[in-house]
Amino acid sequence: RTATLYQVAPHLAPGALVVLDDYQRPDEQADVARWLRDMPSLEPLVLTSTFGRGVAVLRMGDAPRAVSSAHEAR
Repeated sequence: RTATLYQVAPHLAPGALVVLDDYQRPDEQADVARWLRDMPSLEPLVLTSTFGRGVAVLRMGDAPRAVSSAHEAR
């Protein structure tokens, strides 16, 4: 999951939604934290552990999308 978002982020339109299931799991929470750190235009809309194993909904903002070089090679 982690590598996929880094690969598609430059192609997402402003306002695009990213939905991640199983947000209750520690690995998924760490991924979301990393995405938010590495992609300043990504904003959290919903981060919840309800609805089964949890869900995260993130929105790609209007600012240019920056992806850290550490993840571009993945």
